[in-house]
Amino acid sequence: LNLTWASVISTAAAVPLHAEGLLFGGDGPVIDGFRLLGELGSSVVDSKAGPRLSEEALRVVRQQQDSGKKLLGWCSLQPSPRDLEKPYDLLAPERQLHEALQRTKGAVGDALVGCVVASRRKRVRGIFGQDAFCVVGPRLRYQQLTIRSMGTTTGKVEAAIELPEEALKTLAAAAESMEKDKELEEAIQQRLRDTDSS
Repeated sequence: LNLTWASVISTAAAVPLHAEGLLFGGDGPVIDGFRLLGELGSSVVDSKAGPRLSEEALRVVRQQQDSGKKLLGWCSLQPSPRDLEKPYDLLAPERQLHEALQRTKGAVGDALVGCVVASRRKRVRGIFGQDAFCVVGPRLRYQQLTIRSMGTTTGKVEAAIELPEEALKTLAAAAESMEKDKELEEAIQQRLRDTDSS
């Protein structure tokens, strides 16, 4: 999870708007891919049967499935603190994205994960921080994430996330090639250029 999670939280720190993305994996419940889609709510359309993924989002899913990846979940990246009575509640577009993914062919269903990353509610001057949590499955079971500093001078790196075992199975450690990170960075830069030009 280290490179993929690093991509998610660094993207959350860089995006100028509340964005959403999809999480993918290969064999087993290991998340090893992240694709930024756009502004929160842009990937879901209403239908008589309920929320479903847009054609653009489905294209990204098919692309990943063609390369052997499974759709494991979604993420919501908020550059500002969550302004909710209960900060760990989901926003309506996040709930709709979760529901749309559950209807998507090839998604993992009961093990579907949603991750939310937002700027820290209580800021300490000069220190950047983020709050993060996950929801799992159709009942949106809440899972708190604890993110610790990964800085080290000893060469020893501790786990970056403390999760219950069920969530760890879905969010297990996986660092594939740096090429994926380069593709992600290029996609982010292109999305930012597209946003700036519109």
